[in-house]
Amino acid sequence: MDRQELLRRVGSVQQLACIRPMTYTEGRCAGLRAYEVKNGPLEYKVLADKCLDVGELSYRGINFSFLSKPGLQGRNHYDTRGQEALRSIMGGMFFTAGLENICAPCTVDGTEYPMHGRLRTTPAEHLCADAGWQGEDYVLSVSGEMREAELFGENLLLRRSITSRYGESEIRLVDEVVNEGFREEPMMLMYHCNMGFPFLREGVRLILPTEKVTPREEVSAGHQEGWAVMDAPRDNEPEYVFLHQLRAGENGETFAAVVDDEREIAFE
Repeated sequence: MDRQELLRRVGSVQQLACIRPMTYTEGRCAGLRAYEVKNGPLEYKVLADKCLDVGELSYRGINFSFLSKPGLQGRNHYDTRGQEALRSIMGGMFFTAGLENICAPCTVDGTEYPMHGRLRTTPAEHLCADAGWQGEDYVLSVSGEMREAELFGENLLLRRSITSRYGESEIRLVDEVVNEGFREEPMMLMYHCNMGFPFLREGVRLILPTEKVTPREEVSAGHQEGWAVMDAPRDNEPEYVFLHQLRAGENGETFAAVVDDEREIAFE
């Protein structure tokens, strides 16, 4: 439906698509700033105080995102200290791991690298939220920047924009990392995507163009044959983690998809 036909049918476009700033007021998430984005059947929250990561996400009324046991939370004193970081990893649709580390906490040459890095709990600056017509498209966007820096260390800047268009079930994330220091820096980056119930349920399939599957540790060995299909819940089951070597196109791009064949709905 084009712009004129849509405007004939609504008093305000905001009944269909809008961005609203919000602040949570209780519990571990008290004071957490976010943007609530409504784009027709696609709704999600962008966390301004946590790297502009996407927290909750739903589509056609179905929740897609995962929330861990500690629940929704802002920045806390245990954010990045060793194993205590497990108390601040809440999940969400995705969180950004990096820029120094994307795995377990470790110490290298006397330098501590926290679990999944520090960026995931870094608040955004130079925030901008906008919703409006761009030609025939109604575009919703949130942008800002996060800095990872140390007094005598690195000075890395992540500039991020998150955009969606009314009528499309797509979120476009564009990241630019800038080294504003005067030395080369190592960099690690991972988008930690987290599916949740009721979208994620037994029988849902993970589709990857995988060439090789490697169990991460001994407890995962022997389970790689079932990596592509979600099991039913089992009490106190350990975490099985597999590393995949993926095929890619000439430009280096690849993909991943979680598919529910029965409901004919997927996340790619």
